[in-house]
Amino acid sequence: MKKILAIVLAAVMLLSMTACGAAAKKDTYVVGICQLVQHDALDAATKGFQDALTEALGDKVKFEVQNASGDSVNCTTIINGFVSSKVDLIMANGTDRAMEEGSEAGAADFALGNAAMFVQGTWASNTIMTTNPDMKLGVFALPINEDPNCTRVNLSTSTTLAVHPDSQELDLALKFANYVLDAKDSSALFQSCSFNPLADCHDYEAYSWVADASAYVAAGRAYQDLVLPSSVTDEQGRLLQEYYVGSVTVDEIIERLDAAFRAANALS
Repeated sequence: MKKILAIVLAAVMLLSMTACGAAAKKDTYVVGICQLVQHDALDAATKGFQDALTEALGDKVKFEVQNASGDSVNCTTIINGFVSSKVDLIMANGTDRAMEEGSEAGAADFALGNAAMFVQGTWASNTIMTTNPDMKLGVFALPINEDPNCTRVNLSTSTTLAVHPDSQELDLALKFANYVLDAKDSSALFQSCSFNPLADCHDYEAYSWVADASAYVAAGRAYQDLVLPSSVTDEQGRLLQEYYVGSVTVDEIIERLDAAFRAANALS
């Protein structure tokens, strides 16, 4: 009803790399990059950022890359140096104590312009739009390989209502279930819950990203959400933290998730 999962949230933004107060284009742009620590994921992000700007600007862009060696104080010093040098653009790559940052804080930072792109599901859209109602929010599916046909959105139902036939308040429960799609009140109910419109009686305007996501569905580029046992998702959370600090490898993560999945199925 509400979620179209496993997609990437991205703002429509314009990067302007012109000198302060200068109307003419510059011959060379200087980009300062501060990477928190050396790590495969952060290294790849830095390289991807450099490759994208180089593809767009060619030899007109120069990079100054500095590593903070995992020290946030060093990050501040490096950034202040970039500001003093009047570089045209600063990219800060990495979050100090990342596992202590919640998704709500990340969504708010993205909405306030502290990050150019946010890899997250659409469940974060409400926080983003509440923080910055004027934001032009869009979405696209996360590519998983070189085949465009495999780039799809993940569909799921966030809320399901059911009435048990032996309910002591069967008539009341049925009335409520039917009221959810009441022709008069359903539109206001769904909008107040931040649900996406799904019935003919819903006459309110959805968030700006909904049309982007719905286009994937209309084109047949969607697949049903895979519901994993809670023991598997719990193990996934632990493994991500272990991977972040370098105590497990990707192969070990796959092996342990497979084991958790087999154990959950054995119990059921």
